[in-house]
Amino acid sequence: MKTGAGRKWWLLLLMPLFMQNVCGKHDDMLSEPDQYITWRMNGTSSVLTVPKDSLIFSRVNNSTSLSATSKPVSNTSIDISFDSPQQGGNYSSSNFASQVNGRYYVQGAAPLSVIVSVYGSSGQYLIGNFSGSVTDTITAALLPVSGEFRIKVK
Repeated sequence: MKTGAGRKWWLLLLMPLFMQNVCGKHDDMLSEPDQYITWRMNGTSSVLTVPKDSLIFSRVNNSTSLSATSKPVSNTSIDISFDSPQQGGNYSSSNFASQVNGRYYVQGAAPLSVIVSVYGSSGQYLIGNFSGSVTDTITAALLPVSGEFRIKVK
């Protein structure tokens, strides 16, 4: 009769099979997020992604709006809206507001430039970028902002 110690060598043969999906690169864990809004402003970069954070696409009449809020603590958020047909192109923002760690930034006198490279139909993606200047609501300073987005169209 063999003891338990005599059978342990089988585990050594099977160990690589058990570790196949444990050690090494996991494509599903290292890939880009499916939906995101990123922006750089005042020396700070912010990234909001799905499913970690809340990202919302909405379209009412001719206005497209993107809203994102960090979870579980909502200390970072962004809202950007622009009027456009449902197609790619260069547009001007009709609204911009952002909160980063208790500081608030709003659209200045000039609208931001919004460049939509892809405006997909329902279930596809809205992909593009934005840039311009925003106003710090505490200091009234104009600050450059730029960012990218990829969000599912509803």
